[in-house]
Amino acid sequence: MLKTISLIIIASLSPSAIGKIHFAKQIIEARFSITHPVIEANLLSPKQKQLVLIGEDKQKNRLLAVYNQQTDGRYKYFSEVKIPQSFLSIDRLTTKSGHKIIFHSNSQLLEYSPDNNQFLKIADVSSIYLKSKADYLSTRNFSKDINGDGLDDILIFDFKKIHLFIQQESGHFFQQSLEILPKIQQNDDSATYLEKQLYHADLNGDQKVDLITVIDDGLLIYPQNQQGAFLQQPVKIQLPINVSARNWWEIRGADGESADQSALSHRTIDKIVDINNDKVPDLLVRLSMSEGVLDRQNDYEIYSGKINNGITSFSAKPDSIIQSDGTSIELKLIDLDGDNHFELMLQSLDIGISQIIGALISGSIDQDVDIFKMDENSLFDEDSNVNKEVDLKFSLSSGKSGAPVVQVEDFNGDGLKDLMFSSGKKKLKIYLGTTRKRLFKRRPVKHKVLLPADGNYLETRDLNKDGKQDIIIRYGRQDEEALKNKVVILISQ
Repeated sequence: MLKTISLIIIASLSPSAIGKIHFAKQIIEARFSITHPVIEANLLSPKQKQLVLIGEDKQKNRLLAVYNQQTDGRYKYFSEVKIPQSFLSIDRLTTKSGHKIIFHSNSQLLEYSPDNNQFLKIADVSSIYLKSKADYLSTRNFSKDINGDGLDDILIFDFKKIHLFIQQESGHFFQQSLEILPKIQQNDDSATYLEKQLYHADLNGDQKVDLITVIDDGLLIYPQNQQGAFLQQPVKIQLPINVSARNWWEIRGADGESADQSALSHRTIDKIVDINNDKVPDLLVRLSMSEGVLDRQNDYEIYSGKINNGITSFSAKPDSIIQSDGTSIELKLIDLDGDNHFELMLQSLDIGISQIIGALISGSIDQDVDIFKMDENSLFDEDSNVNKEVDLKFSLSSGKSGAPVVQVEDFNGDGLKDLMFSSGKKKLKIYLGTTRKRLFKRRPVKHKVLLPADGNYLETRDLNKDGKQDIIIRYGRQDEEALKNKVVILISQ
């Protein structure tokens, strides 16, 4: 059996004089290039922690390697297996006793068994994914807790239905199918089938999570029954808001052309979640507006939910509006102080003519990060409480852009979220959270570490379950070739 060479180095980084936080550094060196996000899992027992690396060797073999955490916190090589080319996607499944690494082929669901280093069939399936093999193994979120019982279920889209594999306490699955079509985009000579966005929230006030799809100007709710499955017949909610079930770029006119961007106003539902902790889900709606390709804005509207006659209703006007000066990239819900009231973090870009010219000269463009905190009336002010800028790098020669590191996590275990940014190629800045109006300390704690060109290759996990977030770094195509088989782990001390 092929073995992976593991090199682990422990090095403590000096803490800053203004903050009580530093990291112990470990390096895992695999014998193959790591191509996927590192998976943290409990594969062997609830008390044993593992890291799972997915990658490709020089012979183009797909490989899965497991590293087991030792009592001193180090990770040691445990096993390695070749991933069949017929596997199309991978995900992690949470069970009552730990985790499983599961795969989806065009006809089967399978799980990796670390005990015998083999792949075992979970079930036969049919889906919209018909290829017998794919160019790459996709990281797809087909494992999720659909009914809110704390156990991950499996969701598979077919051409006419969705298939739910609902996990039971025993670890077995109960299968159910619902007549929910995938998203279908018609073109002149083809049709594209995409997974439809599904939402999970209690919209009928019975303390059970329902399954929800969006239709034009409304919602279809599939209520959960006593067995943890969902009713076949949906309940329709007509919304007083002009929302669309499709993104604006997916809509075609009678002539087959896409939407006119010179006068665009389009609403889609981004999230259905209880933002203000009143036990009733709220709507987070994305409003896309433009008066041309370079004059575009994405705002977010928040509609608070109210229970009326056993169903959640929403007002016709938003309770709060979150605005950006440019094109928003992502809106995240974060809870800075653990009070179960969400703050909103908006990342956006200003892509006007002057910004584009400056970016072409410098090879970077400023990305704005704004954080909005809810007031005592559960409303958000139009001005953000925190505003920071980070550089988004790009290369004209390769056509690749390097996303900055933007993370909001608790790194020192004080119960308050901290704000972490990348600064250049070799520095992280961490602004420690406070209970004051300012939300974060003015001066950051700084740590030197070689960062990936794409900030999405840096992730945070609490690896040793001490209440402090740790950092996992891998490297990609824009980084040096010698780094692609390495994982850097920073354990918060």
